[in-house]
Amino acid sequence: MMSLDGNKANNPTVNSGEGLLIHSTTNVLVNHPLVVNTPSNGISVAQTTLGGSANIRILSPTIRGAGLAGVNGGVGLAVIGCVGYVARDVYITGSYLHNIDLEANAGNAAGWIADVLIDGGFVGSSVTQDGILMYATEDLQIQGVRVQAVRADQNAVRGFDVRGPNTSNRSVDITFGQCVSYRNQREGFYTDVAERIGFFSNQAIENGQAAANTYSGFRIHRIRNVLVNNAAIDLQATKTHKYGFE
Repeated sequence: MMSLDGNKANNPTVNSGEGLLIHSTTNVLVNHPLVVNTPSNGISVAQTTLGGSANIRILSPTIRGAGLAGVNGGVGLAVIGCVGYVARDVYITGSYLHNIDLEANAGNAAGWIADVLIDGGFVGSSVTQDGILMYATEDLQIQGVRVQAVRADQNAVRGFDVRGPNTSNRSVDITFGQCVSYRNQREGFYTDVAERIGFFSNQAIENGQAAANTYSGFRIHRIRNVLVNNAAIDLQATKTHKYGFE
């Protein structure tokens, strides 16, 4: 087990303070890391050439309080570039931006983030924007991601969010299975500028807490998507879901 405390209250400088950076490295196993209070990202994986980081496994990470205003970063678990990545049994809370963020840089090639599995765990905090964000800055930059058995609770924006800056920057072949989004401020599951997305046995529960009748449990854009055995549930006296599925 590895423990890191970034002491961000006393280390508030720009570009400082990632807990662990794995860069242009292959065949890495990080087991049971505890990372708290980093000024920037908790754990980051990046590369300078396609496939430079590959076969990275992060098992049972606990990450709390990543990020600080005015410092670059602010993500609990950041995948900036990797081909072949597994994160299992995650517990991430209190990140300044997103608890998990799959987001490469503008100009990075198609498939810069590919073959990713996020398997089991919890991502949630009222101070965090998204539980899990996938944001493609170029077309087909994010490919082949499976998120399964992850619960996203009470995030300040969305539970699970797949999008890009414009209509040409697609993420493709993303699967959500047996995930739960609970009482997030906006949508539970949101996809835009994404195609070939599969939703299997997920639940969106009482999302849209920011404004009733404004945000839906699932909001799915674009084409070639598959939904099987999903549920949108709202048992509150004053319903907050605009629609179950939109």
